[in-house]
Amino acid sequence: MRSWGLAITRLSLAGWLGAAVFFVAVAIRPIRTPDLDSPQKALLAGILFPGYYAFGLSLLSVAWALILLLRPRRWGWQFTFVTLSLGLAIVDWFMIYSPLAEMTRLQWMEQAAPPASFRGYHIASMVINGIGILCGGVAAVLSCLPEESSNPT
Repeated sequence: MRSWGLAITRLSLAGWLGAAVFFVAVAIRPIRTPDLDSPQKALLAGILFPGYYAFGLSLLSVAWALILLLRPRRWGWQFTFVTLSLGLAIVDWFMIYSPLAEMTRLQWMEQAAPPASFRGYHIASMVINGIGILCGGVAAVLSCLPEESSNPT
């Protein structure tokens, strides 16, 4: 059972890291294109980002719980980095993304320019997401390192 739990932990962390990098590399591209106007970009962001956060929070929560339960080798470091990544994602969701989502919803509905505070929230979200992805990546690497065997042969 322990080996299955470790495998699920590794898959969750690697899956989150891969999905986050893919999202940033590919899914953000249409939002940055000059071919779409601001309301269209706001609508696209409103469609894409909730899935990004739901996927990330789900996979990080699974990894967090399994690391806490299984306590693999280097569990303290893994737990620390997963907790940081999960905590940053939660803070981002409630304190940064939610206000940004409301701003983009209003921008799309009213076809108006974003408020002055939009840029500050957007930069904060990019920084927090970057640090969170980095912490998740460190946890993923730590989880993939082999555990010492009790059998020396």
